[in-house]
Amino acid sequence: MPTDRPPAARASRPPSPPARSRSTRRSASGGRAWPLSGLAGALVLTVAAGCALKSSREAAPASEVTWLAAGLGHCHALTGTARGSVIAACDRGVVEADVHGRTHTLHPTLTHDVSIRGDRLWVKLPDTLLWGDVPRAGTIFASTRRISLGTVEDLVATPDGRLLVATPGTLLLVSPDTGTITRYRNVPVPLEKLAFGAPTAEGGLPVLALAHDAVYVVEKKQSRLLLDGLTDVRAAVTLPDGRLVIASGTPCKLGVLAGETYTPLATTVEGLTDLIVHDPGTGPELWFSTDDGSIGRTPLP
Repeated sequence: MPTDRPPAARASRPPSPPARSRSTRRSASGGRAWPLSGLAGALVLTVAAGCALKSSREAAPASEVTWLAAGLGHCHALTGTARGSVIAACDRGVVEADVHGRTHTLHPTLTHDVSIRGDRLWVKLPDTLLWGDVPRAGTIFASTRRISLGTVEDLVATPDGRLLVATPGTLLLVSPDTGTITRYRNVPVPLEKLAFGAPTAEGGLPVLALAHDAVYVVEKKQSRLLLDGLTDVRAAVTLPDGRLVIASGTPCKLGVLAGETYTPLATTVEGLTDLIVHDPGTGPELWFSTDDGSIGRTPLP
């Protein structure tokens, strides 16, 4: 059953098995170049120097955290469905959880990543990428295609329905129709996670690359550092108003980047592994997964 906890500077998790180490690296292979339609130019991995961002001196008040599920094994990634539930990639498998904390296993195999775009669900197993239709509520996931992959850091579905995959030193694209893997761009910094930024005036969607201690933006001909001076960056997500929420530090704390001002939030979530904006039917919220197999949510900052 879901448990509502009062606002606090630290969000302790519900009882569950002992926390495991952070997600292991996952895998892939490459091919020819393929442009990213719908994204803002080429993937902009920001490495430009001289980005001096202002920082708020005081942390914003903590937000209330509601825990929905626990005991799923290490959860590596989270994605939202159109029916208001979320799907998590966990050691226990691919698990769907609704706003009431009810869970249902869609695929019973250790899973490293998941992403949804439209009615297509992508599932990354240790050595295989599966994809197919998002299953109906209460049913299991039946993939229609699969390919073998090597080490993968993260993956995210693009607006045009392809899959963007971060591998060590390289970004790849996967076609859902053919399964073709295309080498898109070499990346000069170690990647931990991928995220999308706010849409540009031209309608493009910038790609953000998260390193251990910084956030980079990907542009066509140059690299631009968005924010550095962080530690142990876990995830980032863009809010509907264009601000960027970043989860970093040990224990993991949320912060908001608005223009050139970065404001740390008082809300701390131990062991956070992924962070998304999700609407369960009552308006958008922040939903997150943790390394001990918990799923929770908190209001937008």
